[in-house]
Parts: sequence; C-alpha cells; structure tokens
Amino acid sequence: MKITRITLNNFLAFKYECSVDIPKGKNLLLYGENGSGKSSLYEALRLCLEPATAIEKHRNVFVSTDDSYVKLEIGDGKNPSDKLEWDETSHPYTEEVIVEACKTKGFLDYRALLKTHFVHRDTDSVNVFALLVDTLLTGVENPVNQMALGNQWRQIRSNATGRRSRARTQALQTLTSDFNTGVVVLLADLTTKSNEILSQFEQDVDISLTLAPPGLSYDAITKRVTGEVISLAATYYGKPIADHHHFLNEARLSAIAISLYLGALLLNPRSRLRLLFLDDVLIGLDTSNRLPLLHILERHFADWQIILATFDKVWFDMAWQRVRDLRTWEQGELWRTRDNECDVPIYKGNTDYLNVARKHLDTGDLRAAAIYIRASYERELKHFCDKHRLPLPYFENRKKQRAEDFWQVVRTQRRSDGSALLDAQLVADVEFFRSTILNQLSHTAPINLARVEVEKAHLTVSALRDTLR
Repeated sequence: MKITRITLNNFLAFKYECSVDIPKGKNLLLYGENGSGKSSLYEALRLCLEPATAIEKHRNVFVSTDDSYVKLEIGDGKNPSDKLEWDETSHPYTEEVIVEACKTKGFLDYRALLKTHFVHRDTDSVNVFALLVDTLLTGVENPVNQMALGNQWRQIRSNATGRRSRARTQALQTLTSDFNTGVVVLLADLTTKSNEILSQFEQDVDISLTLAPPGLSYDAITKRVTGEVISLAATYYGKPIADHHHFLNEARLSAIAISLYLGALLLNPRSRLRLLFLDDVLIGLDTSNRLPLLHILERHFADWQIILATFDKVWFDMAWQRVRDLRTWEQGELWRTRDNECDVPIYKGNTDYLNVARKHLDTGDLRAAAIYIRASYERELKHFCDKHRLPLPYFENRKKQRAEDFWQVVRTQRRSDGSALLDAQLVADVEFFRSTILNQLSHTAPINLARVEVEKAHLTVSALRDTLR
C-alpha cells in the first residue's frame, strides 16, 4: 500500500488547505526552499504514523479556528483508496495499517543524524544505546524471546523500580540476560547491514557496534539497572580510529549516520505501508557523495515508498535526471507565497505539459496550448540528449542554446540495428511545426492559430515523446 495524497489544513506552516498528490503512490523527490513547508509535511506524516497525539499542539499560530486536519489517501493500486484523517476528534492510529506502519516507518532529518556524532562532542566515545533501543530498533523483535526490543527495555525499567522480592529479582535477571543476548545478535546484523550500505558511499570507513560488557545488569539493593552502553566505533582504511567523531570529516560522519539509520530500518518487521522520509539529510555531503544514496535507495528500499526532500535546487535537478526514467518517481516543489500575516506554502506537482496543453485545447485557448506543446517538445529533446550524452554545440552563455541544436542531434540518431530512431513521417511532421507552433518566436507574433493545426502538433509531440522514452 502507498500514500497517494496528503492534504493539510491549519497545520504548522500550512495555514490553508494544501494537497500533495503522489500519483500511483510513487516515490516523491521534493524540492523546497527553507521555510516552504518541508518540515511541516515531514511532521504531519510522522505524527500520523505514531500513537494518537492532540493536533491542537500543531495548529498554525496565525489561526484561531479548530479546523486543523491532516488527511491521507492510501491505496494498493487495485481497490479504492482508504481515506484516513487526523483532526480534532480522530486519529488514523485506530487503523490496523497505520499501527503496522508505525513499527516500520523511517523518518530521518539532519537533526537526527547529529545524534550519532555531534551530540557526543564533549565525550571521548559515542554511546548509541538510547538511539538504538528507544528509537531505531524499538520495534525489532529480540531473537531470544520474540519481544519487541523497546517493549522489553521498558518492562525492565518498570520492574526495576517495583517492590523487592526474590521472584522479581530473578525475573529481572532473566529479562536482562535475554536482552543482552538478543542485543548482541541484533548488533551483529545491524553492523553487517550498515557496513554494506556504508561501502556504497566509498568513504573507506567501517563501523562496529558493541554492547559494553557485561551488558545490562540489575542491582537489587539500589534498584538500578546499569550497563546502558552500546559503543559505536569506526575504522578508516582498516585502521581503528579512537574518538572517530572528532577525527573524521563531515562527509564520512554523515555517511556513517545515514548508513546506521537505514541499516536499522532493514531489520524492522515488514508491513503493508513502508514509508521512508528523508528530509535534508545530505547537508554534510558534497554532490559526488550524494548520488550513491539514490543507488542505495533503489537497491535496498525498492519496496518502500520514499519521500526525498531537499532545499538544494542543483541537487534536486540532478537527482531528477537520475531517477525520472525509473518510472517509480514523481517530482514536486513547495514554494512560499505570502498573505497579510505570514508565509504560506503552496505545492506544485510534476507538470505534464502535454496534459496541460490538452486542457487548454479543451477550453479553446489555442495560444496557451501551443506554448505548452512547445515546452514539452523542448523538455523531451533536452532530456534525451542529456540521458544519452549526445554531443551538442558549446556556448559559454547557456541562454544561446537553441531547441534546433537539440533537434538536429536527435533526428539523426540510429538504433543499435542501424535503423533510424525516428521514422520519416515523424521527422517530416516535426519539421513542419518547427516554423510555427514549435518555434519560440512565433508565439509573440500576431498570428492566427487553427485548432486543427494545434491538435496535429499535440499528436506529433506526443508521438515524439513516446519514441524518445
């Protein structure tokens, strides 16, 4: 099951109703400048997949009405979508699919990454016990007794403060022993998975996770549980690095953090809805170190629904060129507009120019239809040339690049068997319209467009797009 639409109203940054459509529940590559609502969307989804909390706490501060809501449409592509709502009186956590998703969800932002290195700057070592047991592995079953690790840890802490008795002490000793044995097994699996992911960042770094001996232990006299230490250590080019969080650069520390989080997600139980939301997690990585993340997601999270959000427009455009041909991704953008009180997010989905042209044709706006037909024509030519790295005339000023340059390269391409990529009739049709509808300058001239001509141009560019894709 996948999320196909998210609608927010009067929630954090979203002062007015705003819908984010994700056709067919695809992955979403999301661009948004700072303050455009990315983190509000992140929080809306995260809180929808957790036990019920009062939505009033997240009401937009400029609104006094009690009509805050977050609505989710979730479908499997076959049956009608389920519509779930979180508002003043209801929460989707009452639904079984959301309860399942809570155990497997992955929400990771740049602040979460800091828990693996930055928050330990004043110490000589990195202790990730709380991070793993309370957060990343909390829903993972202990292989010794099949209890969720987080539940077992909470049970240990609760029983430790109760009345002392021989039976209680023995029970706690059994619980802590099972906990220690299970954690050692889980840490071995997590280390393997994290290092497999980490190797794809090509940072020449490995990590190890160790439950500090003797592990958890219960002192019946003081009623305290001790030993809450899981050490995160790193090697660099095979050499152990003491205080690695002080020694390694930001790119390597970010790669370690991302790999640890993603590795932990792979240990979680499966569910019908598996959502991974990555919000600006690549701040510490330069461009060359960001592209491996797309390969990691394709390889390890192919059956998850992924939302990858960024404020970096260059990276956004680069990532879209990388994933658009997979047909499993959509792109969208969040922008800020302003009313008389505050900034207001608006969402713009991936625009299919031919579909927009079709709508203008249906309403009789031929000039607008022609502009979108030309935009689709230019987009497809540019993408095809970029994808196949075809040689083009070089201009230091990119504004001098013409659609004609791309067309002349594309029209001469041949298939692997030597036949022409474009058939002669399609080439002739494109050539015919290049002087009118597909000519940028013609749209400012006082010419009359015939509907039949615009319809034919629409069909021609549609055929060209199908061939190039």
